[in-house]
Formats: sequence, C-alpha cells, structure tokens
Amino acid sequence: MRPKEILPWLPKDKRLDNFYQGIVNFVEDYVEDSTKSKKYVYSKEILDPCVGYIKINSWEMAVLDTMLFQRLRKISQLGLAYLVYPSLNYSRFEHTIGTLGRLNQVLTRLKENDIRLKEKVKKRRSDITVIDRYEIAIRIAALFHDVGHCLFSHLSEFAISDLQGNEQDYTDEDLQNDQPPPAEYYPSVKTIEKIFNREFARDKEKLKIFEIFSIAILGTKKIAKLIFDNFPEIDEHKLINIPRTLKKITDKNGLLHQSAHFIAGLPANDEPETVFLAQLMSSGLDVDKLDYMSREEHFSGIKIEMDLQRIFNKINIFPKSKSELATPLKKYSDFIKHTSSDTRNYILLGIDKGGQFAYEEFCVARLSLYEKIYLHKKVRAAESYMKKQIKGLIQNEKNYQRAHNWLYVPESIIEKKMTFSTSEMVVEDIEILGQITQMGTKKNVETHSLFSDIFKRQIPDRAFGFGPSNSKTDSPINEIAIDEEKVKELQSVRLWEFLLSQEQRQLELSVIEEAKKITEEIKDKNEYDFLPKSEEDWKNIEKTLVFDIPKPNRVKLDPQTLHFEDIGALNTVNWTIPIANIHISYLLHKILAYVYVNHRFVPLITLACERIFYKYTLNNKEEQFIFDQTQAISKENQSKIKKIKDELVAVGFYNTCPELMPLDPKLTTANAVELIENVVRNLSYLECCDSPSKLEVEEFLKQFDEDMQLSALHLISNIKVLSPQKELPDIIKEIRNSEKVRDKGVVVLPLGNYLNSSSNFYKHLKNTFNEQKITSLSFDDKDLKDEIERNDYIFLIDDNINSGIQCFNFMMRYLGYSDSVIEKDNRNKLWLKKYDNRTECTHPALEISKKLRNKKFEFIFVTGHETSKNELSHYLTKYCKLEQDNFEITIIHEIKNNDKIFDLSNLTYSKIDDKNYTIFGKLKMDFRTSVTPEQIDKISNKFREIGKQVVKQKGVCRDCEQPEEDHALGYHNRENLIVFVNSIPTMTFTALWCEGKYTDKNGDVKIWKPLIKRK
Repeated sequence: MRPKEILPWLPKDKRLDNFYQGIVNFVEDYVEDSTKSKKYVYSKEILDPCVGYIKINSWEMAVLDTMLFQRLRKISQLGLAYLVYPSLNYSRFEHTIGTLGRLNQVLTRLKENDIRLKEKVKKRRSDITVIDRYEIAIRIAALFHDVGHCLFSHLSEFAISDLQGNEQDYTDEDLQNDQPPPAEYYPSVKTIEKIFNREFARDKEKLKIFEIFSIAILGTKKIAKLIFDNFPEIDEHKLINIPRTLKKITDKNGLLHQSAHFIAGLPANDEPETVFLAQLMSSGLDVDKLDYMSREEHFSGIKIEMDLQRIFNKINIFPKSKSELATPLKKYSDFIKHTSSDTRNYILLGIDKGGQFAYEEFCVARLSLYEKIYLHKKVRAAESYMKKQIKGLIQNEKNYQRAHNWLYVPESIIEKKMTFSTSEMVVEDIEILGQITQMGTKKNVETHSLFSDIFKRQIPDRAFGFGPSNSKTDSPINEIAIDEEKVKELQSVRLWEFLLSQEQRQLELSVIEEAKKITEEIKDKNEYDFLPKSEEDWKNIEKTLVFDIPKPNRVKLDPQTLHFEDIGALNTVNWTIPIANIHISYLLHKILAYVYVNHRFVPLITLACERIFYKYTLNNKEEQFIFDQTQAISKENQSKIKKIKDELVAVGFYNTCPELMPLDPKLTTANAVELIENVVRNLSYLECCDSPSKLEVEEFLKQFDEDMQLSALHLISNIKVLSPQKELPDIIKEIRNSEKVRDKGVVVLPLGNYLNSSSNFYKHLKNTFNEQKITSLSFDDKDLKDEIERNDYIFLIDDNINSGIQCFNFMMRYLGYSDSVIEKDNRNKLWLKKYDNRTECTHPALEISKKLRNKKFEFIFVTGHETSKNELSHYLTKYCKLEQDNFEITIIHEIKNNDKIFDLSNLTYSKIDDKNYTIFGKLKMDFRTSVTPEQIDKISNKFREIGKQVVKQKGVCRDCEQPEEDHALGYHNRENLIVFVNSIPTMTFTALWCEGKYTDKNGDVKIWKPLIKRK
C-alpha cells in the first residue's frame, strides 16, 4: 500500500510502495520532528571561499541543520579524486550551499540586467516578476537537488543503477491484470527510473537514481512540514503574485511539485514562463555547474579560463513564442498545454550579444576539468576498483539490493578499523544500513577488506587501453565531417557500448584464462617477476582486474540548451569553434577504456587482453580488434612486454594471429607512427573503396622486407588524393565564360556509361552546371535530339585521360563510327574490346550521331600525361574526322615524364616556375629527399616485380594485348602516386591497387594485398 506520508504528486504505481516506504523511513530517521526542534526566525550569511557571503533564509537553515543534510558533509562531491588531488575533497554539503549562493547571484543579476535594459530602451524585455513568484520553488530545488546522493556521489550511482531488487516474481502481465505485488516485492532501479521518467521525462537526459531519491525525499509530508513550519518572514500580503496553481502558501503539494519539476530540469507544470528556471537547474549554464566548476578550480589548484563576471553581465532571459523556439529548446513545449487563444511566451535563459565568447571559454574550461580531474587515469583506476568492490558488497548482502538502503551507507565504510585475533573471534558493533548490527569479526573483515586497498591507496595500474584514439582496426573517419552518428559506427565505440551492456565478469574470466595460457607457455622463465607464482597471485589478479569503460557520450557540453541573442540563423555558439561537437573530437583523440590490474601483473594482462580482443564476438559476429598500447601503458611495462612477447614469438604462440607480432622497430618511431597516421587520414577521403585502417597500412608494409618497410612508408605517405568535384568547377566556369563559349548553348554528355567514374562525380557538379547554364544530359533523355540540335558546344568531362584511348573509343561510338576505320595494325592497340557489349555507349539513332559531328567539343580532364593531349588530338582528327578548330582539350594537372618517382636518370623535378613544383614533381621531391638512391633502387625492383605478377591477372593487359612489363609500375609505367576520391586510376603504382597471387624470392606463392583496392 502506498504510504500516507507520500505527497500525491509523486508517480502512482503500486510497484513503488516499498520503495516509498523506505524513503519515508529514511526521512523519519534523519529529520527531527519540527515541533520538537528550535524555531528558525532569522536568515543568516555563510562565508564561502568560492562564492563569498551567501544569504540563507530561516527555513533553509532549518533544512540544512537536519541530519538529512548534515550527512552530505560526509559525502564526497568527486568520489575518490582526492587520492590524486589531496585538497580536492569538498563535500556535497559545501556544494549545496554554493549552489544556493550561485542561484542568489544569478537571480539578482537577471533582475539588475532587466532594470538596466529598461533604463536604456524604456521598456522591459519580459515580466521579471516571474522570479518573485517562483523564487521559493527554485530555491527549494537548488537546496534539494543533491540530497539524494549516496556514498562517493556518482561513483556509487554506477553500482546502484544495476540493483535488481526482488521483482522477478512479479511480471508485467501481473501488473496489467491489476494484481498487487507480493508483500516483500521491491522494484529494480531500472523499474524505478522507468516509472519516474514517465512522469519527469527529459528528452534524452533521463532521471538518474540519485535525482529520483532527491525528488522522492522532497515528496514526503515530513519535509513539507519542515519547510513550511519555518516561514515566519512570509506574510499574507506578500502572496498576491503566487503561481496560479498555488492557491496559498500552505499548498505544500503544489509548491513542492514545482520544485520537483525544476530538479528534473523541467518547467513548472503548464507554465511556459518558468522554462528559464528549469534551465537554471539543468542546462549548459546551470547554477550547479557555476558552483562546482569554480569550486574544483579552487580546491584542485588547476587554473581554468572562466570569466564568471562577464557571464553574469551577459546572462539574461528572453521571451519567445512557441514558434520562435530553437529546435533543441522545443522539448520544453512538450510539457505545456496550449490553446488557440494562448498568447503566453516561453521565457528562456540565455546570453546577450557579446557574451558568447565568455561562454565558449566556460565550455572549454569544463572540458579541462574532464581532462584533468574526472577522466584522470588514476582517478578512474581508483573509482573503477571501488565500483567493483561495491558490486561485490551487493552480491554478499541481500539488503543492499533495496535501493533506498544505500542512503544509509557511510563513506567511512572504507576506513573501518578491524580488530581480530587468531585465537578467538572478536565481535564488534558497526553501523550499517541505518541500524546497529552485531557482526562476527570474520564477516566484518571480509566486508571491509573489499575497500582496504583503496583506503591504503593501493590502486591498480593500467594494463590495457582501447578506444578510437589507439585503434588500428577502426575505419578512419574524415575529421572534417565528424558527427555523433559516425562516431557510433566506429568499431571500438560499438565495442564500448556492447561491453557496457554486458555482465563483464565473463570477460574478466576470459582474460584470466588467457593469462594462464601465456604463463604456461613460458612457465620456466623464473626471472620474470610479472608471472604469477602461486594461487595467491592468481587471486590477487582476479581481485584487482577491473574494466573501466566510459560511456561514449560522457563528455557532453550543452550550448544548445541555451538561447543566444542576435546571432542570426546559427542559434548556437558554433560560429567560432564547434563547441557543440568538441566532445566528439575529445572522444576520438583522448578517451580510452582501460583494464586495470595489480602493478606487478600488468605485462601479463596486457598480452592476455590483446589476444582476447584479437578475435572478439560482438553482437554474434566475430570481429578483429587491435589496439596500440604505446600511449596506454608505461614505458617500463612496455619493455617488459617486449621481452615476454619475444619469448612467445619464439615458441610460435602468435602463428595464428600474425597481426599481433611486433612491428619492425623502424615503424614504431614517433616519425613512422606519424607517417602511418597521415596515410590513414589522407586516404580517409576515398569514396570509391574502403579506406585503410592503421592496421591495414601496417599489414601492407609488412609485405616488404624489413629494410624496405620504411622506404615503402615514405612512398605511400606522399600519395596525393584529388577530388574532381573540387578541382573541376573553377575550370568549367573559366571555359564557360571564355570569349568563344560565353554566349553559346552548352550540353554536357557523359564520357562513359553509368558505371564510369565521370558519371559518379557528375552529380557533385550539378550546381556548377545550373549556375553556368549548362544542360546535363544522358543518352536516355527524350529531349536529347532537340538539345543537341539547339546547343553549340558539347562538354565531356573526366578525372583522368591516361593515353586518350578510352576517350577516343567512346567518341567513336558517339559519332557513329565502327572500328573498321582503324587500320588493321592499329586496331588491337586502339580499340577497347571490353566496351563492345556496352550498349549505353552507342546510340542507335544515326541522325543524332551526324548532328554531333558538326558540333564543337570541349574535353576537360583533371589529370593526364604530357603526351596524352597530342595523342587524343591525333585520334580525334584522324579517326573521328573532327576538325582541329572544333575541339579543345584541357588538362588541369599535366604529368611529366620526369615526374616518375623511381626514375633515377631524371634528377630534376617538374616545375611550374623556378620556385613552384607541380603537385607530382613535389611528390617526387619529398620522396627522394627521404630515401637514399640505394633504397629507391631496391624498392622500385620490389614494386616492379609485384606489379608485373599481379597485373597478369587483371584485364588491362589482356584487353590491350600489351605485355605486363608495360604496366608493372602503373599504366604505361607512369609511376604515379595520384588517386581520386571517386576512383583509383591504373596509372598509379600497380602494387598499390591491384590484388593477386605472386611468388616471393623463396618460391612461395602468396596473396598480395594492396593498400587501396580498385573496384
């Protein structure tokens, strides 16, 4: 049965009855009967080192002096951060008073800013009296917003959120059939959160259990009596402007319900003018953040850039109609019932023009606190270890499954002094779960020994790190276009989310089992102190082995929860730096999940984790995960790992997972790692094929002998990625606006069929065609005949011309010619047989072909060889019967013969002028300054041999009836390092794009894996 002491506005659900009873009992235990306590008549001022003097009303003092709030003195705001920053041990009690102080400052400033505006423009922006009407409710919210925290604040929340209660005997079907729960029924925390979030839903930000504790405590009659029995300064004549839903001050139910909404970050029920008050409690600039950020700067000694004075000068409220709400703020309208005649405005919290830069500094300062405190590696190690011990406590004690009991557990549980004797059992009294319990020493020791390592600051060390920033197997993300959805697709982030949703005990056991296999392989190596020597060692590993996996959205900045005045359509602070997305960049580059273990066994657990994740089943699919540990663990442990890994390689332990074998030392230097990362980043722009991961780059390099790997890396680090859709618009505009074409009609026809690369990037040129009044057609268009007849110029555009043969073949078909016009001796050389069956390239209407013959043509290519233009021109005049004056060929980037990278006879580089090299000559120059002539000769022979073998298996040689030697280093041995976003040209080194079998120097047949596979 629902307790009578619970106010009616709390969610009504029979499953919550025992939870509510537990909250009522807790309040009874920690709040003295107000009729027996002293009366609080006067307000006070409290001096705070961060806020200054803080005014506390008499009724607030009555609340603060209860055991309920005094217990907050013994609850650390930042969990175990004091183990790293000794002075950073302030409590929730200090923070609660500081939050009230910041609320005083903000409300005062909002009133002053409104008065200043009135004096300036002779009118008020909004009805500022709304602050007076709701001041009591918002102050109650600020006072109670953290009262539901348990030991070590957010640290215990992680463990409490998994509590199961004993709801397994009561099903959803029983609930639907209106069956009452069993007398001993207690809901799981997930059930409690689900029920409360139906009442207090906050978009994607759901209420957590500690907020629910706070709201439930506020929803007890004893708390209502405590507050309202201490209101001597409130006179009846001051109650004229109270909210519509509050008939008089004694309507405790209505007032506290409003406060509960504010704690949940919601406006008061059906009151749009209170949105700014909800934002003051939960937004990107709430009073909670204003207090704890300045407090953490003060007590940690960390300096952060935060100009609170400027923010206070620019903070303001803004009346907006429902239609004027920015998209992120529309969530507030879900809690407001509007009628057609309703003209009420939403009043929003925001920043006046000129204050956005101070707010940006505020956001970056908050990110600094994440980096230096909340996600500090030692803090995370201690807290993850503590979470594991708390979970162990839950498993051993039935009462700990009841969520409200955690409100009783003191932080001193980790420092309980234990008295025991080997000859007899010593019985102690300890306070736990709010009652004095007689507990034998043995159980007492077991309970408190869970936490003794933390009390003695014996914190596990990092043994393994995994995430986007050190993944070798993640697909690369183009950093210019980072968004949250793309980050969620990353393999390593999917692994995080999977592990967060699973019971990690099985993963721990798998790691220990793998560690035992490794130990068995080299058990005779007694000199390795990091190998377990006894059963006690294995127990130590099991006890201290901890996985700490961050939630992908843990680092979250909320600029879009505020209104920014006079910044145009942007309606966010992203006009200077991407504050809203800065946490994504931080996630990609800074945050790792960690595995911790006792410092002695770090090398062993590193290697065990590496093997476990090598082939890991994620959502019923086996995937490969490899993570670079260079930055994740200490140099001392890295040297130990190398020693043990060399032993394992010697006994063949890595034969089944060669990717885990050590890289050549030359590829592990800082310069080499940077070059590999640059290759991955550079090729991440490719759309025509899967861009390689860091691991795939390394695997490509491993195919070369060790003395050639670094040379090969220097070579591929010079690959130039060109984007036709970015290169072409300017040249198209230039030709279109030239004197000869300016006033003429222009049609663009596809140079190839729908599978051709030119067709793929035509869609990106649509805007250019429209702007320049160029008609884009295909040969299926019904208006084709009329358009060709109407227009004077035909544009044909492609990314690469090579020798001009492909373009010539398509032109022969477009103009209605067959291969019979080509001399027999040249037919096999010039006629590409693979296009014979592609009907898309031939139009049956001869009359259109004849009309085309009389038109003028513009051929535009991104790249081409220095001989290509003359060759194509020759073919067009000789076989296509085009007059020289009727066509023009433009090549944006012309490739010179002396741009060939491996050609040692050409020591000069192609230049546009005396200072500027062509992009291809620059590639050659950069490569030749990094690699000696001897190395160039060696690697060129390797590329030539591989290219010659794998190109045999491709159609390019068969179709052109040319020897493979002519294509060993790319089409016509052009030796290019150019790829297009939408295609891989065959003139690029064959071994870079061509896959196939080859025979190595030992006579073994192997599969050559290219860096970028051409489709």
